[in-house]
Amino acid sequence: MDIEDSPHAQYMVDIDRDGDPDFLWIGDDQQGIYWIRNHLPSTPNGHDLNNDGLIDLADLDAICVAVRDNRQEMQFDVDEDGNVGVSDVQHFHDAVLQHVFGDLNSDGLFDSSDLVMLFQKGQYEDDLENNSAWSTGDWNCDGEFDSSDLVIAFQRGTYTR
Repeated sequence: MDIEDSPHAQYMVDIDRDGDPDFLWIGDDQQGIYWIRNHLPSTPNGHDLNNDGLIDLADLDAICVAVRDNRQEMQFDVDEDGNVGVSDVQHFHDAVLQHVFGDLNSDGLFDSSDLVMLFQKGQYEDDLENNSAWSTGDWNCDGEFDSSDLVIAFQRGTYTR
């Protein structure tokens, strides 16, 4: 008898399609199928999206790629609004990382040293399609570092002279 045919079969399956596995089993009475919804993240640390053991800008880059590619995997829905979008990038940046917007060198300020660092990466309005990430200036997650990203940065009001 295979486990699938067992009256006590147990499965881990994403029944509610929220990105994490739920527990499903056939009851002892063979009259019902039961499930327990898993409310825990599918990764050991729900915010370590690239599973490198760190919660950092690389995870923010992963969310940005998901937004750009319109991937609706719930592990990227960090603001838990049911949709993966730019609001998840903002939430991850502000609430999880708690960084100052535009602060690439992690000194707590968005200033000229961050802009110098950013432009040294050489991706501003280059001709390479979808080569930019949040950490290289793509702050609207369209795959490019261009003037629209700088507008977003300055609209946030965190630049220090």
